[in-house]
Amino acid sequence: KKIVNVPDYSIHSLITAPDRKSYVVQPGRNLIDLDKMKQEFLVLTNFSVSDQLSKKSVIAEGPGSDRYKRAYHEIGNHKNDFSAEKGISILRETAQTEGEYPTQLSMIFIPDDNSVYFTLYGDFKKSFEFTFNDKTIQTIAGFKENQSVVLSKKGILLSDLKDWQ
Repeated sequence: KKIVNVPDYSIHSLITAPDRKSYVVQPGRNLIDLDKMKQEFLVLTNFSVSDQLSKKSVIAEGPGSDRYKRAYHEIGNHKNDFSAEKGISILRETAQTEGEYPTQLSMIFIPDDNSVYFTLYGDFKKSFEFTFNDKTIQTIAGFKENQSVVLSKKGILLSDLKDWQ
């Protein structure tokens, strides 16, 4: 299937499925099929992963590479004890807070949990979990009360989740 960004946006996307099939889509670059790679994990920032992979070099260079290297190093150091909480901590440390494009959505996919953990708009005090098993988004930290919604094909807007207290 062809994947197209919404008008006036250029985002890097990690597309995953419950069967662990995953792809990285980056504007103007070739699709990265993660199943063909022999990596235990992948870091995706606004840094071009496809450009890095084509160099076959361990040294990441270019815009955004500082955050990429830091996240890659931290995850690599915690492969054996990695958790959603540790991942969110790493995301907080590597979020882009300056410039024209601050981090809007930070996510971690943990295949063994069959879940995606995420934060919105740089607010790392509040975190959510999406579970593929039951297609539910729920609050997991930083909210006054637990909230959840089962996704329909219609989906949900991030702005609706932002309003959860």
